[in-house]
Amino acid sequence: REWVQDSVCLLQTLLECLTSPYVEICRMAADLNSRLLDLLSHVQQHLPFEQIVSQLFHGLQSATNAPKPIGKGETSVDVTVVCLQWFCMLLDRQQDSGTNQNDILGTPQSDQLMYMLQQSLAHDNDEVVAASLNMLAKIMNRCQEHYLKVVVSLLNLFESHPE
Repeated sequence: REWVQDSVCLLQTLLECLTSPYVEICRMAADLNSRLLDLLSHVQQHLPFEQIVSQLFHGLQSATNAPKPIGKGETSVDVTVVCLQWFCMLLDRQQDSGTNQNDILGTPQSDQLMYMLQQSLAHDNDEVVAASLNMLAKIMNRCQEHYLKVVVSLLNLFESHPE
C-alpha cells in the first residue's frame, strides 16, 4: 500500500509519458492510467489529495499551453483527458466517503478549475469535451451551490460562443 502514497509521483511520470514522441510509450501510459484509476477508486487508504490536485492543475496548465507536438499529435489532448479523469476519480472518492474532506471544489483553485472546464467544453477534440461534461455532471450532482456554478459557467460559455 506504499504505492498509494507514491501516487503523486506515478501521476507525474504518467503525464510526462503521455507527452512522449513515441507512440508505444504513450499507449503504455494510457494503459497504466486506466489501471491506476481503477486501483485508486477501490483502495480505502487516504490519498495525498493536495499533492495530486496540485499535479493535476499543473498537468492541465501544461496541456493548455503546450505547443503542437511532433510525432504523436494529440499529447495535450491525452494529458487533458487524463487529468479530468483523475479529478473525476477524486470527486467519486470524496462522494463515496460522504464527507467534505478533501473537496476539490473547496480548494482555492476551484474557480480556476471551473474556468478550465468551461474552456475545455469549447475544445476541438470530442474526448476532451466528453471528459469535461463528465466532470461537470459529477460537480452538478454534489449540491445546489455547485449546480448553480456549473449552470452559470455553461451560460457564460454559450454567451461567449453563440455558434
